[in-house]
Amino acid sequence: MNRENVWKVLLLSVAVVLTLALHYGWVGHAHSSHGPLLKAVHGRLCYVPIVIAAIWFGLRGGLVCALVISVAVVPYIVRSAVPRGELSAELTEIVFYFAIGALSGALVGREKSQRQRMLEAQARLERTQRLSMMGQMAAGVAHEIRNPLASIKGAADILAGDLPPGSEKRHFADMIGKEIRRLDNTIREFLDYARPQPFNFTEEKPGELLTRTLRQMESQMASASILLETNIPQFAEHVRADPQKLRQVFINLLLNAIAATPRGGKIRVELGQRVEDHSKLWEIRISDTGSGIAAEHMDKIFEPFFTQKPTGSGLGLAIVKSIVEEHGGRIEVVSEPGQGSTFTILLPVKA
Repeated sequence: MNRENVWKVLLLSVAVVLTLALHYGWVGHAHSSHGPLLKAVHGRLCYVPIVIAAIWFGLRGGLVCALVISVAVVPYIVRSAVPRGELSAELTEIVFYFAIGALSGALVGREKSQRQRMLEAQARLERTQRLSMMGQMAAGVAHEIRNPLASIKGAADILAGDLPPGSEKRHFADMIGKEIRRLDNTIREFLDYARPQPFNFTEEKPGELLTRTLRQMESQMASASILLETNIPQFAEHVRADPQKLRQVFINLLLNAIAATPRGGKIRVELGQRVEDHSKLWEIRISDTGSGIAAEHMDKIFEPFFTQKPTGSGLGLAIVKSIVEEHGGRIEVVSEPGQGSTFTILLPVKA
């Protein structure tokens, strides 16, 4: 418990003690000619610390404060032999303590939830505005960089063709070509993320899309000595998807799995279904036995330009998340450093 909460608890304790003392005449004039009226007023004062506890600590704080006051009241009721009429009033008062605590806590919790949703909506709006600005900048940057890159690549290819294979100069010429291709790929990914193309949705079978994508990736897995395991049953249902975009999601996740998995490792691809809130979802899992993701990086992996690969652009997973959300789905990640990672894509089933 931090220092601020400690002070809050101490203040609440003092308030509870004072209200109880006033309520039962330990201080003040509860036994004067106006005793019953003052006692009623003092009794209502017990609501004050309950409401404050709910504001500070939510539903749990309001109920705990109500419980503390109720427990403090019971010995007085028993010891004072309160008459039957007053006993029912005292017990009703206890019920009201809990009702006030629950109601105040619920209202405060709802207000906090609404404020949190408003902040999230504002963050999404700011993110959309940033992406819009990024898209405008990207068009100019791409035009200014890609044309010179094409010229440099052409010149490097001509120079490399005049050099004997294995020579040092040929090695540097090949290096230039390799780095140009990497830059061109980074620019393309940047444009895909900042200024995505319109989606062309059709009804597709995810099993067939997965199978075609895996067939395309087989040679890369074989050259990396990675074993591929699949469990892709055939389903009658479809998914409403842009096949090219969804294949891009699969390829990005598979390339990441290949990069993270050492030689002799294993990648497993599975297709299934699950039900959430009476809705059926496609469940596509891509697992690897690679290096895994550190716990402190789990909440950053979908952020643009965050990468742990020395040659990565940090846009692959950001693009994956964007495409999956555009399909009305979401992506989940489970990872353990040194053991591997599992990315699960969840998409609505279209019967």
